[in-house]
Amino acid sequence: MILSNQNPSKLNLFNYEKISSLSLSLLLASLTSANAKSDFYAGIDIQRQDLQLKTSSIILGDGSIFKPSVSKFYETKSYNPNLFLGFNANKNLDIELGYSMSDEDKKNNSTGLVIKDSWGNLYNFNTKSTLKTQNISLDLKPSYQIDQNSSLYAILGLNYVQIKLRESYFADAYELATDSYKKNIFAPTAGFGYKLKINDDFSVRSQFKYSYLNKEIGDSDVKIKSLTQLSVGFAYNF
Repeated sequence: MILSNQNPSKLNLFNYEKISSLSLSLLLASLTSANAKSDFYAGIDIQRQDLQLKTSSIILGDGSIFKPSVSKFYETKSYNPNLFLGFNANKNLDIELGYSMSDEDKKNNSTGLVIKDSWGNLYNFNTKSTLKTQNISLDLKPSYQIDQNSSLYAILGLNYVQIKLRESYFADAYELATDSYKKNIFAPTAGFGYKLKINDDFSVRSQFKYSYLNKEIGDSDVKIKSLTQLSVGFAYNF
């Protein structure tokens, strides 16, 4: 028989200290893991969107040629939110998915045109147009680190644009007709931006994007040449 002269109370104290130390280490490890950031981020921009439109000449009933003015007949500027979700592929490359939409009306009560009915009465010819757009973008954003908290980045991507045009025609207050047109376009996109890190959770940014479209909107006499978006926003890092 081997007898031990160790004090049982000292053994219990030693085991308790070991268990406590191990439990504390596991707790700290779990907290560190819980606070660790993933490679995903999400946020919102407030952007100014500009559509570049081109109109075609129209031959009127009397044989004269009329070309609608884009600025008088169509609202091409809008302010709208852009929602985005991104992934940090590596330190100098983000991959980002974005969504935005706009809905703008334009009334023109001074077209300079008149309509004569079968009784010889004259009416002012007025119009109302509604332009709706939806944008789904997929962008690659290679970046250059200026310092620890700020960076410049380029934007190379593809933009899916759905544009709807609704045109209503009036003789004074009487609606004569309404035409609706729709076009879906995949467009290459390029741009640049600046990002500033506030802390580990938040960053702010400003960017400019240009999409080349050059398509007619359905069977209308209106062609959309390009779309530009200038925005400022913030992101949250998960």
